[in-house]
Amino acid sequence: TVGHRSYGAVVVEVTVAPDGTSYSVDRVVSALDCGLVINPDNVVSQIEGSVAFGLSLARFGQITFTDGEVDQHYYSDYHITRMHTMPVVESHIVPSGQGPSGASETMACVIAPALANALAMANGQRCCAVPIVLQNEVIEPWQVPAGLNTFTGATDWGPQPGWLPISSR
Repeated sequence: TVGHRSYGAVVVEVTVAPDGTSYSVDRVVSALDCGLVINPDNVVSQIEGSVAFGLSLARFGQITFTDGEVDQHYYSDYHITRMHTMPVVESHIVPSGQGPSGASETMACVIAPALANALAMANGQRCCAVPIVLQNEVIEPWQVPAGLNTFTGATDWGPQPGWLPISSR
């Protein structure tokens, strides 16, 4: 895709459950040509954040209504890609002699098509709408940990065993 005079490409690796009722995003490989890069660490951070944002939109981007009122009021009601569900992201910056340009939005908009293509290759089902769910997939609510939300009913949270920050993966 092209955005902000930048060019981006993404490949998504998925695993589909044998019964076809769920999938996981295991790895995202991205390449970005955003012209002259002044701060490579910042560009990699922009790519990783864009992947998280794009996956949130692709997998969970749905607002529902009941009797004309929005059902999603808190982060516990609206799913986003959180650190513990983030796939491994492999970022590649393409060397360029062009002037600097944008990095973030360029990558976010290629996630949904790449995810849809990965699922089509994995199980033969074409996904043409967001959120991208499998035909028999059940979306279960996720309780937002107390450390991330202060509303009544939040659960306690601590890093999961074996948890590593993305930068250490």
